[in-house]
Amino acid sequence: MRFYAKTDICFDVEYLIQLSVSIMRKRKTPGRTSIAVDNDTKEVIDWSMGKSDSKSVNGYVRKLLEKKHDLKWDELLTIARNEQLVCEEHNLPYIMICEDCNKALCPDCDIKAHLDLGHDVKNFCRKHQIGYNGHCLLCEKERIEEVIKIPDISPDKLMEILDSNEEIIVIDVRTEKEWGEGHLPLKYNKNINFVFNIPYFYIDLTKKDKFRELSKITLNNSLKKFIMVSQGPLVKGEEPEGSTRSYIFGALLKSMFNINNIVCLDGGWAGFHKKYPDIVEEHNKGGECRVCKFYGR
Repeated sequence: MRFYAKTDICFDVEYLIQLSVSIMRKRKTPGRTSIAVDNDTKEVIDWSMGKSDSKSVNGYVRKLLEKKHDLKWDELLTIARNEQLVCEEHNLPYIMICEDCNKALCPDCDIKAHLDLGHDVKNFCRKHQIGYNGHCLLCEKERIEEVIKIPDISPDKLMEILDSNEEIIVIDVRTEKEWGEGHLPLKYNKNINFVFNIPYFYIDLTKKDKFRELSKITLNNSLKKFIMVSQGPLVKGEEPEGSTRSYIFGALLKSMFNINNIVCLDGGWAGFHKKYPDIVEEHNKGGECRVCKFYGR
C-alpha cells in the first residue's frame, strides 16, 4: 500500500488550487468559483489517496468526479465546458467570436452588427476557445497527431540547415497577406528557388493551381528534406511555440504525396524572424510586419 507524505499532498493540493485559478480562460464565464481546501480536508485527502492507486491529486479528483456523476472524464469535461461557456448577458452558449473585438458571441448577441462593421467573425471552438472558419485547426491537429508524426525543428536548427550544403524545400503555408510581410529569401547559399508560398487551405482543393504546383514540387524533389513554415503565435512574455497549420499541411503532404523526410518549424515564421530578423526578403512589401511590430522593432 502506497502512502503519501503529508507535506507532499499539501504541496499537490496547493498546486491544484493555483492551477484552477490560472487555467487559461481568456473570457470571463459565469458561475466559476475558486477551489479552497482547508487543512482538515487536505489531511483527509492525504489519507484517502494513500488507500487509492492514484498517483496525483488531479487523477484522484478525476476518479472521484467520475464516480460522483457516473460519467467518463471526457464526458464530464464536455458538459462542464458547455455549461460554463455561456454568454453573461443572454445565458446561452457561445457559437461565434469576433476576432476584432476579442468577444465571444451567443445566438442572441447582435452578430450582424459585427459583420456590418466589417469585423472578422468566426465560428467558436468551445474546447480550445478559439475562432475558426471551416474547422478548428487545433481539433484537427489532435485528430491527425494520433496517426501521423511530424517532428519539429527549432529556428536555430533551420539556420544551421540554411548555412549548410543540404538541399531543402521550404513550404511556407501562410496566407498571401502574411507572406507579403516578409519571408525566407528565395536564394540562400546553394539553395535557389527553394521556398514556395502555398497557403494551408489549398491542400484540400485538388483542382486549384496551387495544388497542381505542389504536386509538381513533390514529384521533382521527393528525396529532399521538406520544411513546413507557418506564422506561429505571438504571445507576450513567451517565445513563439507550435506550428499547427504547418503540421496539418505536413501531415497531409506526407500521406498524400509520400514525402517522408518532412519537419515543421517550431514557432513558425514568428519564432525564426524574431531570432534572425536579417534573414528575410520583401520585408514589409505587402504590409506591416506583425512580428516586428509586436517586438517593437
